[in-house]
Amino acid sequence: MLPPLEIADYTLSWYSVVIVFTVCCCILFFYYLCLSYLPTKVRFFEIAGIIVFLTLAGFAGARLLAALELFLNNSYDDFWHVLFEHAGLSWFGGLLLDLCLIYIGKVIFRNRNVMKISDLLAVTCCLGYGLGRFACLLSGDGCYGTWTSLPWGMHFIYGNNPSFMPVHPTPLYESIIHLVLVAFLLRLLKRQSCDGYVLFGFLGLTSISRFCIEYIRVNDKILWDLSTAQLVSIGLIIISLYSQKKLTPINRFNFQP
Repeated sequence: MLPPLEIADYTLSWYSVVIVFTVCCCILFFYYLCLSYLPTKVRFFEIAGIIVFLTLAGFAGARLLAALELFLNNSYDDFWHVLFEHAGLSWFGGLLLDLCLIYIGKVIFRNRNVMKISDLLAVTCCLGYGLGRFACLLSGDGCYGTWTSLPWGMHFIYGNNPSFMPVHPTPLYESIIHLVLVAFLLRLLKRQSCDGYVLFGFLGLTSISRFCIEYIRVNDKILWDLSTAQLVSIGLIIISLYSQKKLTPINRFNFQP
């Protein structure tokens, strides 16, 4: 990890810098996907608005789930104090809230290719998570793994929870996994016969990834020696498998990127 970035009289955290960079990349990437796969033209500012809105909603959901987990595990008396003072961020909290918003959009806009757009958003979300994990890696916010003697173990000495022993750089692991997953989802996007297949495929694969990574992360176990993220992962894997079987084949648009 790196110390804070000093620019003139201002101090910027690497977390903020990487997140802004990631959002910009996601806007451009989603715009490219929409131009390539949707039958109608889209406006750039509409695309930017969607990404920014889902990003903000994702951060809100991530904060809520992290606060709830901290509140339940540490017997705090005031949830709102935990929410605004102590909580970090939980990836699945943001993902679940965004999924709820997508479902609401599907119910409201039945005839506007919402599931097709959801597939494109899933690939974009995968890219955003892959890039965004570098924010955690560079800032050293404490979401690294357990101690390791492997040669790529890293020290996080400038973060909120410094680690002076070599530990698993789990944010780096997740970044690599999800950037590879982007390439796989793009290939799947060209071959899918059902709108929604990429979305639920992404949910299943990212959940499997997180379930495995949790075994080398420092997190509290809450049930059956599993963490909150692992329990959510199991639920999302089941939803992914069930939903993929329920999808109805449709005629695909003959658009190639």
